[in-house]
Amino acid sequence: MTDFHAALDQQALLQFFEALWHHARDPFWIAKVLDDDFEIVNANEAARALEPRQVPGARFRDLLAGWEGAEEIIEGYRRCVALGSTVVTEQKPVLDGRQRLFETILVPMRDDRGVVTHIWGTSKELTRFVETERELKELNEQLEEKIERRTAELRRAMRELQALSLTDPLTGLANRRRFDEVVVSELARIKRTGGVLSLLMVDIDHFKEYNDRYGHLAGDKCLVAVADAIRSASHRTMDLGVRYGGDEFLVLLPETDSAGARRVAERILASMQASGIPHEHTATDGVVTLSVGVVTSDLISVDTPDDLIVAADDCLYRAKDRGRNQWVASS
Repeated sequence: MTDFHAALDQQALLQFFEALWHHARDPFWIAKVLDDDFEIVNANEAARALEPRQVPGARFRDLLAGWEGAEEIIEGYRRCVALGSTVVTEQKPVLDGRQRLFETILVPMRDDRGVVTHIWGTSKELTRFVETERELKELNEQLEEKIERRTAELRRAMRELQALSLTDPLTGLANRRRFDEVVVSELARIKRTGGVLSLLMVDIDHFKEYNDRYGHLAGDKCLVAVADAIRSASHRTMDLGVRYGGDEFLVLLPETDSAGARRVAERILASMQASGIPHEHTATDGVVTLSVGVVTSDLISVDTPDDLIVAADDCLYRAKDRGRNQWVASS
């Protein structure tokens, strides 16, 4: 009974391998061990589809001639023979102009003496997994690039929005919000270091009459001209020209004493008068002029930004009372 079941098991196993050999999509082959090479004994249809020359009697060195990594493939067979145990290797042949990846299992087959005479081999193609991984990697790299690009665009947009939120749209000078931020920082600096800070308050003489006579479009152009005069007179990057509101402007001058602030005021007045913008309702050569109040932190008591503003405003109105087109400084 035992021999019957054993014979049945062998027959069933033989039928299984026969079906596997003929119908499996994976390549199967049997190679004979030679002295310095290996020879195909048989190969299934899947193996021949990959390499039609895998026919009985074909030598490995002939089959693998010109293959990249041919010696590594043969070395895998040698290792299988030497170890007398299963060996798993990878091959990356170029087939039909495309590099592919196979995982190969080599199983030694022994004769009655225990000598490895043949090797049974099968391969599983992993190319699609590698290609999918590569595609995913490429997609991931593209996504990361898009994210980085989008992030950079968003940061640039945020910087532009922030700049716009701190800039007067008509003149391009800083706006009141920007001034409020900077003046607090500068007052803290001079308290910490004992430095000096000057402020100019600039106002257009008879601007209401100018608007009434020439119109608001001309008034806007006049405001831009004042901004240009301020920019031309305050050259340092630390200087801050500000449109404070209406036709009033400020110029914040860090590390500038009273003499330096007065020179900036004189340059602004001269630049504005040189622009020669006609103005019928003025007593000074019929052109637009300015009045400027000049204050310096070491000459007045300054604890808050309002202290600077009030002092500069007072100097400005004294300049107007004295006939306009001039500066008046705190003393």
